[in-house]
Amino acid sequence: MTAEPAGPDAVRLQVSGELDLATRPAFEEGVAEALESGCRVLLDLSQVSFIDSTGLAAIIGSARRAEHAGVVLQIAPSLSPQTQRLLELTGISEHLPFASPSAWASPSG
Repeated sequence: MTAEPAGPDAVRLQVSGELDLATRPAFEEGVAEALESGCRVLLDLSQVSFIDSTGLAAIIGSARRAEHAGVVLQIAPSLSPQTQRLLELTGISEHLPFASPSAWASPSG
């Protein structure tokens, strides 16, 4: 996972590869660090190729931690077809905060 500024008050977390039992700890650590900044967190899952149940739990848990901390965490609207289908089939997409496409515009324009 990489973190980059997404404007003056936001950080974009780019997650790539697999989000599963092996990668969950690093994912949760990266999200926790971003939440501690107090900035809006934009979670970009567009490069995720696989998510298992522990990955889903990590995403949901991150959204809940952000809500409890009073920090905005949003999911990028552009998901890979596999991730989009998984979130829809499990019903989780209805409970996650998705960002508007304009929130993902490049800071430079």
